[in-house]
Amino acid sequence: MELFVILLRTGKNWVAGKPSREQPLWDAHASFMDRLFDTGKILLGGPFTDGSGVLVIVRAENEQEATTIFDADPWVLEEMLVGGEVKKWQMFLNGFERPAAT
Repeated sequence: MELFVILLRTGKNWVAGKPSREQPLWDAHASFMDRLFDTGKILLGGPFTDGSGVLVIVRAENEQEATTIFDADPWVLEEMLVGGEVKKWQMFLNGFERPAAT
């Protein structure tokens, strides 16, 4: 499995000024993302605080899988999020596995 960084941007049906959890279809989108997270496909993900889109780090077999992993996401289907950049990524440092510095 390889790691990929995926950047999605808000699409034409994103409601400007509303946070993610108040967007239409939030429950369906959250269920979709939770399934990917529970199966280990999504490692990290979340929205940019300026409302411009999201960043997700996924584990996939290849770039084709990474490119299409969100095709069935209700937010993608309804053009609330639109495809962006997919980049293969190598993790060299991982601070999540150690205690925070004091």
